[in-house]
Amino acid sequence: NFDSIINSIEKPKYKSKVRLRSYGQAEKKDNVYLEVKQKYKGVVYKRRINLTLDEYYKYQKEGIYPDKNKQIIKEIDYHIKYHNLHPAIFVAYDRLSYYAQNDKNFRITFDTNLRSRFKNLLLKDTFENENYFDEKMYIMEVKCLNSLPLWFTNELSKLKIYPSSFSKVGNIYMKERGKENVS
Repeated sequence: NFDSIINSIEKPKYKSKVRLRSYGQAEKKDNVYLEVKQKYKGVVYKRRINLTLDEYYKYQKEGIYPDKNKQIIKEIDYHIKYHNLHPAIFVAYDRLSYYAQNDKNFRITFDTNLRSRFKNLLLKDTFENENYFDEKMYIMEVKCLNSLPLWFTNELSKLKIYPSSFSKVGNIYMKERGKENVS
């Protein structure tokens, strides 16, 4: 019933979500990541497990735990059962990712071609997707452990680029419902 998405849109101090993530088109033997992403007062915490897509489907459909990282899978499983979660949305995008050569904790990503669907939620990008943007747009995400480097903030200021929040899932959900974007 999309409670997790609706709760996230309301911007509470604490929110969480479970997601299955792949980098590229995943086949049965390819690695994917099942994770719980939690955010408390702006700080993000992730617990994730690396498994094959086949192991994930056995876990999701048959309740068979993968034979690795038992503590993490138990935490994720508890979260799924406690909140009665089920797959609800497929989201895909093309990503360019950059790391600072002198600071591996500073990363910038550019996401484009944001697309989604609410049916046929297998982890496979198909032609059933709906594009989020009508035109060529990018979502820039800046990730760093500490404060942003001064050189970077100076460049953003010159370009008149200022921080804003954008939830891919939240905005796709609101667009599907015919409502305004969430920041």
